[in-house]
Amino acid sequence: MESTIDLSIIVPAYNEARRIVVSLGTLSDHLKTHDLGTVEVLVVVARGEDRTSELADAQASAFEIFRVLDAGEPAGKGRDVQFGVQAARGRYRLFMDADLATPLHHLETVAKLMRQDADVIIGVRDLEQSHRGLRKIISNFGNSLVRRLLRLDIRDTQCGF
Repeated sequence: MESTIDLSIIVPAYNEARRIVVSLGTLSDHLKTHDLGTVEVLVVVARGEDRTSELADAQASAFEIFRVLDAGEPAGKGRDVQFGVQAARGRYRLFMDADLATPLHHLETVAKLMRQDADVIIGVRDLEQSHRGLRKIISNFGNSLVRRLLRLDIRDTQCGF
């Protein structure tokens, strides 16, 4: 059966109470002014020390399709993303960090590639522009290590998009 949801956006959110309301508001505003088809937003919350789940749930009315998923005890971002991807119902499934570190205008590129029936879409940042100083050194080392260990031909293995 074909999905009627075009895009599922998964937002892993562990202890994100200080930013989740603003981030979801910004995402909602963007979705209302850009045609990405039918979009569901899933906020995956690992049990933390704050009110992330409650605050996220209060934003439900800002979205056409919205769910807050309880991922249980903290086990890492990878598990939370996987949990969200498995629960998602969209034809395409995208995850983005709760801090919206990747500008939302990149969703238009995703939409364009979705319309072209791309099999997979991988976000890659311009690391020369986005990182400076020690962060650049650490990021380059981490990306290089992951690429070599996993034998991946992906320039930016840590992009939160």
